[in-house]
Amino acid sequence: MNNLQPKISVIIPVYNSEKYIRKCLDSVILQTYEVYEILCINDGSTDNSLKILQEYAQKDSRIKIFNQENKGPAAARNCGLQNATGDYISFVDADDWISLTLYKTFAQLVENKNVDIFIFNADVYNETCEDLYPRGFFDINSWNNHTSDETIHNFHDCRNPFSGNYSVCNKIYRKSFLEEKDIKFVENNVFEGQIFDLLAFFNSESILVSENNFYKYRIHNTSLMQNLKNNIFDIFKVIEIVDDCIRVQNLYDEYKYALFQYKYEELTLRFIESRFIVKPQFYQKMKNILLLAKDSTLDFNVCKQLKNFSNYQKIVNSDCFEFYMNRSI
Repeated sequence: MNNLQPKISVIIPVYNSEKYIRKCLDSVILQTYEVYEILCINDGSTDNSLKILQEYAQKDSRIKIFNQENKGPAAARNCGLQNATGDYISFVDADDWISLTLYKTFAQLVENKNVDIFIFNADVYNETCEDLYPRGFFDINSWNNHTSDETIHNFHDCRNPFSGNYSVCNKIYRKSFLEEKDIKFVENNVFEGQIFDLLAFFNSESILVSENNFYKYRIHNTSLMQNLKNNIFDIFKVIEIVDDCIRVQNLYDEYKYALFQYKYEELTLRFIESRFIVKPQFYQKMKNILLLAKDSTLDFNVCKQLKNFSNYQKIVNSDCFEFYMNRSI
């Protein structure tokens, strides 16, 4: 690998994105840094998305199109990972776009460095009100010893390892690192990005962090929320995978309180988002998991100091269940 010119593979899952894909592709092909390939995975689109991809591919040889039947974004991204030839992997969603200086900035930062993950911030574009505004996906103050974007961290430097977003789109990953740790997307799970993000994070040894808002995230409809509601029980598989990762990495003693907090905060959020008809079932499973989560190694006095610990208490005491079952929805 040439450290001065790392090759970046940009993976774009595409499903019925004819309204947005041109802006997305333009933001990638017009980058001020040119050494990369663009892998567009057409995930069984039924609109004109494929036609637009073919139009762009005829004009730019860096664009490679892969067609598959509709399997979802995890399978599309895995297809991209299997076919990528770059040194680094960048994921961009077809309805979003990126800053034109992202990859040049990244290439300069990783020059002569061995970096597993580069993390950056994002702006949010609300299509309804046509407003673009900054959104801090993470707080730079959560990182110990951070002096500049060139500071190399590891995950131990992060004071809140489970905080912030779980997107893979505001990160760039070293491909050989993902291969060495066998990190892929878990298919048929609506929280596939969260699983990938956390597994990569807790397996990484070198991380660069930038507050710059290089990614532009579009909010435009409720289809994703509806999909989440229909597959809300997938979160329990996420909890299981993350728990296993922490224990296999022998990190449990160090992160047991952060892991405990992650579980009750994440499950509380998903309980609120769940459909009314499944709340009783979701609540019972959530309660059982959290009762087990507070094992004998956790000091209750320390637990009481954790952020939003009242959520845990409400769940195990049925207060949370009673409130949401009795309110009018």
